[in-house]
Amino acid sequence: MRYTSFDIQRTLQLSVMPKDRLLALATEASKVRVLLGDVAELGVYRGGSTLLLAAVLRNKIVHAFESFEGLIDLSANHDRLRQTASDRGHLPGDFSIAGSKKIEKIEKRLERAGILFYRGRFAARKDEIASRSFCLAHFDADTYFTAKEFLEFFYPRLVHGGRIILDDYGWKATPGVERAVADFNAKLNIPIYALAPFQAMIIKE
Repeated sequence: MRYTSFDIQRTLQLSVMPKDRLLALATEASKVRVLLGDVAELGVYRGGSTLLLAAVLRNKIVHAFESFEGLIDLSANHDRLRQTASDRGHLPGDFSIAGSKKIEKIEKRLERAGILFYRGRFAARKDEIASRSFCLAHFDADTYFTAKEFLEFFYPRLVHGGRIILDDYGWKATPGVERAVADFNAKLNIPIYALAPFQAMIIKE
């Protein structure tokens, strides 16, 4: 059963994304309804933004990827590592979810919404959707190497007019996301569009 409407309050309860970014994501998602292709999200956490996508794009197959291990591939050369409790960087394991009951609850939440869920690291599961095309792919996994892998996988599989939306782009706590986009885009020179603060979008022309 799919959600039949987008409930912003419910989404806020289940997401660490702020309201302005969630609304921007919903707005851009609504623009790809008429396109062919599936929808994907990497970095589900408790499922708030994933459910948003399923509600806005009820006619689409939504693929969701989450390991529940939290951040796993932080690089001192590309990402900002937290040095003190007040520092805005991250450490391995941030945003992890422990406990089988908590994880089962999230998985059932996604299943009830008709979302195809892939538990585990994206590198280990991405081949399962390699033959699919996409109209929208949403990234919320914070780190350089994961962002780079995400872009390299999804951009070639976007339909024309399809969108990649990246959360935490340009935020000083997650410099790896912007660096990954810059490295990926060095030869392609694709326009990068700003949405809400710390949110960026690529459109495949």
